[in-house]
This record gives sequence, C-alpha cells and structure tokens, in this order.
Amino acid sequence: MNVEKFDRVYIGTGPISVADACHFASDDRNVLLVDDKARAGGAWVAIPIGEYGELEIGCHIWSYNKAVYDFLERFFELDLIELKPQPYFLRGNVKLGYDQKHAVTTLKSFGKRLSKGQVKSAFNYIRKDPSARIPIIPKKYLYPRGGARDIQQSIERKIETHRLITRLNSAVKSLRKIKENWELTFDNGDQLLTKEVVMTATSAIEGIEVDGQITNIEHTPIQYAHYHVVVKGKPKKPCSYVRVLNHDYIHRVSEITYQLEQNNKEDLTVYIVGVFDHKLPSNKSEIEIANDLLTYLTDRGFTTQENTLLYQQKNRFETTYISGHQRALVNAMPGLELMATTDLIYGFYYQLEKWFKA
Repeated sequence: MNVEKFDRVYIGTGPISVADACHFASDDRNVLLVDDKARAGGAWVAIPIGEYGELEIGCHIWSYNKAVYDFLERFFELDLIELKPQPYFLRGNVKLGYDQKHAVTTLKSFGKRLSKGQVKSAFNYIRKDPSARIPIIPKKYLYPRGGARDIQQSIERKIETHRLITRLNSAVKSLRKIKENWELTFDNGDQLLTKEVVMTATSAIEGIEVDGQITNIEHTPIQYAHYHVVVKGKPKKPCSYVRVLNHDYIHRVSEITYQLEQNNKEDLTVYIVGVFDHKLPSNKSEIEIANDLLTYLTDRGFTTQENTLLYQQKNRFETTYISGHQRALVNAMPGLELMATTDLIYGFYYQLEKWFKA
C-alpha cells in the first residue's frame, strides 16, 4: 500500500498556520493542512445566525501591534477598521481601557523581575515581549470589517491561490517518529508520512512516539459558549468589546451589528455574549437566559427597555489546550514544532521575523 508523503504537515488551519504554509510551500516542497473541522479557519470561523447571515462564532478581540496589523492588511487583504468605542474591562460600572490595563500589567511584570534581581530579564521583557507596553497615547485597536467571516474567506483564498492541499474533517490522533519521517495516524486509521510537523497548542494529539517511548499528551478541555442576541432597535450606547470581570456567568460582550451584510442592516442590533456554560442557571431555558442577558445589557446602559429580543442562538466551540509543561517537551522533538497561536496578534508577531529572515 502506497503511503502519502509530504515535506511538512500542519495540524490546524488557523491564520498563522496557513500564512506559514504559504511561506514554506514551493514547487519542490509540498505541504498538507489538516483540520478536524469542515472548513479551514480554526477558531476564526463564521456560522449561520438565523436569517441574519454568517457571523463570527464568538467574542473576539485582537491585541495591538502595528507591524502585525500592517502585515494582515497586506497578506490577507483585510479591511481593518477601528473599534468604536475602544475595548475595555468592566468591573461593575467601573471601566478600564485595554491600554491602561497593559500599562498596569507591564509595570507589575517589570517590577517583579527587578525585585528578584532579574535585571536582564526585566529589560528583555520590555524590549522583546509584544504585550509589554506603556502607551502614552492610546493605541487604536483594529478588527476586520466583516469579523471572522472576512478572515475565513481570506484563508480559503490563500489556500486556493497557493494551491495548498487540505484534509478537512480529519483528526490526527498520534505521531510516531520513523527514522527521518513522522508517521501521522488519523482517527479513521489512515496514515501518512512527513518530514516535519507543525502543530498548535490546540491540537488534539493523544500520543507522540519517539524511539519506542510514547509521550501521552495531556489536554485541558475548554468549551467556549456564546449567545448571539439580536434585538429590535438601535442601542442606547455603543460597545465594541467589553471584558466583564465580576459577573456570575457573563465574561465578554461584543456588539457586531457592523458585521451584518448590507441587506440585513435594518432597525436591529446584534450582540455576542460570552458565558461560562457551567455557571448558567440550570432552571432556565435558553430563551429565558437570553432575556436575562438583554436585561444585563440594559442595566449597564447599552440597551433600553424598548430594545426587545428578536432572536437568540446559543453556540459552543469546543477546543483543547496541550498542557503548558508539555509544550517545551514537544518543541524539543526533532522535526516537530509547536506554534504559538493562542493570541493571534502576538503569535503573528513571533513569526514575522522568522518569515522575513528566510
């Protein structure tokens, strides 16, 4: 039986994996992109929301980095727009802007290193960590005009124009090192060989075998649950992305009305509300919870009593993270790379230098 062979296989089809595959692929180097979902995009996908078209599956925000913003506009041809108002943290009725939060976090991390006598580490943190920022003038956080739908469509265009091979609806269960190759085994028993494997921390690999030694990969399961809430009427005040800090089960709120297709932009407003699924009231139906979410939006001044519920839809995006203590172990294995993608913007930041040095 002939076994397919590749130069590099990517487990995951998120933006960073696809961009890296485009940089690596050439006439004499063939790559394969694998995903257990039906469409490429990873977490950056859109789903049908009633009659309102395809909208992103959950509350998303991009960290700030101008070099990465510029790259994404050029490479993926995205139309990035300024979030209005800019994103902020909310504790009760107290707001803290994302730039303010970054300044506080940066000063704390810098001071902690200095207090331990780690002077070199402290200044390396300031110079090299993209999250280390103390902005004097607030930065403008950007996001694609059509949300994750635009990202997903751009990813699919890149795959087509670079003639990348994809294998969707397929989960890689295990990896085994055989001489200079890696053997990938899929959930249906299929196998293939590749010289290199690039995976992310969200890859659902169960085991990795090198020289007869099997490393069972530990995973932390995460279930992101969101409600798409469509209300009649315009909001009392706008919000782009709010990180909620002290609610029993609400942790994020995004208004994404701007992501609607033109023919859907009538007298309505669309919110996504991120919730802790296991903390939701067990004695309430989904529509009752949606009305409670609308009450929360009204209590915080985003909507009014006149904004009535038109439509609600609960969505879950299940994923899993490889445990942190195993990531360095995986990266040390020959021909195996664990790519940082948890924060999309910072993940791209760390890849840019590598790409442009190649």
